Amino acid sequence: PVAWPCCWNWPGCWPTNRGRIHPGADDNASGVAVLLELARVLADKPQPRSIVFVAFTGEEAGRLGSKHYLQSATRYPVDAMIAMINLDTVGRLGERPLLALGSGSAKEWEHILRGAGYVTGALVKPVADDIGSSDQASFIEAGVPAVQLFSGAHADFHRPGDTADRIDAAGLVTTAQVLKEMATYLAERPESLGSNTGKPQQILATPPVQGKRRVSLGIVPDYAVSGDGVRVAEVRADTPAAQAGLKAGDIITMLNGSA
Repeated sequence: PVAWPCCWNWPGCWPTNRGRIHPGADDNASGVAVLLELARVLADKPQPRSIVFVAFTGEEAGRLGSKHYLQSATRYPVDAMIAMINLDTVGRLGERPLLALGSGSAKEWEHILRGAGYVTGALVKPVADDIGSSDQASFIEAGVPAVQLFSGAHADFHRPGDTADRIDAAGLVTTAQVLKEMATYLAERPESLGSNTGKPQQILATPPVQGKRRVSLGIVPDYAVSGDGVRVAEVRADTPAAQAGLKAGDIITMLNGSA
């Protein structure tokens, strides 16, 4: 996950960047770095519940890695999982709140996040909706309450500009502290979470292979804002959104006559 050349047919590859090295410092070497650091810290500290550390691949191709794990997990099967915390793109926190996407998947997430924020002094914002674009969605689909810790969107996603010099190291430490509080609380919790997924915990069927992305509007959405419409955080140059005159701060409530 540290660097990948953008292949011609890889999902998410922008045509103008094909064949160029994509360092992937934020998406998602940042998440792997925090995962490894917490694993190091907790390695000699046994917990009442097992904490399983997993790095998935194939997320952009339809969450292939996380879905395969859920289908083949035997030592820690789906029906024994009480929660999942996904670290995807946590490297550019800055002064922004740390977002927890999918917090509506269990009624306890908001309280867990509030407690982690209080102990660490971090600003943590629950976002009930899950946009379904990262590996926590595979667990929610399987009936396991799950959240994605996320430092926010930016214009370097899936681009060569996602470089290490733009990573907020202090923000990584903050994220690691929040994660530690959440993980150790869950490991010490005797009962399961109150799932709001509406699904029994079950192994999923093999997913279809997702094709490459063919259409893009050209905006970076503001994931911290919920409610009607989609708030624009950034507009990429030379895209349909830029040509249409969309600007950061706009809220899109209708597109071509459709809500």
